[in-house]
Amino acid sequence: DPEYKERDISIEYNEAVVSMGNDVDGIFFREMPAVTVAAVMHKGAYVDFPQTYAFVMDWVEKNGYRVAESPRESYIDGVWNNTSEENWLTEIQVPLEKA
Repeated sequence: DPEYKERDISIEYNEAVVSMGNDVDGIFFREMPAVTVAAVMHKGAYVDFPQTYAFVMDWVEKNGYRVAESPRESYIDGVWNNTSEENWLTEIQVPLEKA
């Protein structure tokens, strides 16, 4: 969703694959178009995402860009491979275009 919502949010989950498969049971294969992004690495608990988003959005505005699409989050390390929240690592990507 392009705006903040408390409930009924729209989430799209993407995962890199080696080759395209056949669409089945709500799973769809598609190629994502290349985009220019402002990217920032967030280390730590997900509860601290708002500060990281504020940082990157401030950078976007101060550097003459605007948000072109919904942000993306790439979860690199998390609860599935690291029990210590302070070591979780997420890349936040904000698609850009010149303002």
